[in-house]
Amino acid sequence: MDLERIKKELIAFVDARRDDFIHVSEELFHNPETGLNEVRSAALLTDRLEAEGFRVARGVAGLPTAFRADSGEKGPAIGIIAEMDALPGLGHACGHNVIAAAALGAAIALRRVLPADAARLVVLGTPAEEIGVGKVEMIRHGIFDDVEFAMMVHPSSRRYVIKHYLGLAKIRFVFLGKPAHAAAYPEEGINALDGVIQLFNAVNALRQQLRQDVRVHGIITDGGVAPNIIPERHRRFSTCGPTTWRNWSGSRSGSSPVPGVPPPPPAAGWRSRKTRGSWLP
Repeated sequence: MDLERIKKELIAFVDARRDDFIHVSEELFHNPETGLNEVRSAALLTDRLEAEGFRVARGVAGLPTAFRADSGEKGPAIGIIAEMDALPGLGHACGHNVIAAAALGAAIALRRVLPADAARLVVLGTPAEEIGVGKVEMIRHGIFDDVEFAMMVHPSSRRYVIKHYLGLAKIRFVFLGKPAHAAAYPEEGINALDGVIQLFNAVNALRQQLRQDVRVHGIITDGGVAPNIIPERHRRFSTCGPTTWRNWSGSRSGSSPVPGVPPPPPAAGWRSRKTRGSWLP
């Protein structure tokens, strides 16, 4: 197999279809869909792949917008990943429209140029990357089992030969208190929101001692129902991003069961619990 000739043919093919692939990227960009809602995006990609001769399985792994598209019968199975989801309120700020269009272009070009027995091509439409669902569920359901290796591109403001990525741990904190009327009987209540605020303040105080490769981001997903009711329950999501969990553990301080966060003072009265998992409710 003449690899130099194949490379030249691939470049020529992609250049000839350049406007088509850019159109797909722009179509996705102007019609962003959030995780598990990528109905139009998945349809656009699967329809294009099917038209190019790929065997398309839609709704795999129990996810309506996940798909797998196969071509070829012989050789190692090469996975090409197409992320599709956008961010709420921001659209494709992470460039998943480019990832999907690049995956589509690479798969079509390889199918046209590679010898039929060189490899099996597998395009993996992985939804809900931003909330950590698509690839995880597809792996659990065996969609990746026969794939020798998988690849994708990610847009950036710089060109990298080697790029190191952060690991990810998603942690849900739930603070439990006791409701009461904030004006009439405030002494009867236990304010769960105070616990959430103390947690945020403790994490912020910890940042100066965190390793360079650790990132901690959090939002409050349940902040109470009315200002004159002492909140009974509050939820907060965090994402932690060290290169390895060991690095995150090495950033701990104190004896708290939550990494780096001191336990609540007994006088506060509220209780908290921590779980790890996705952002799905």
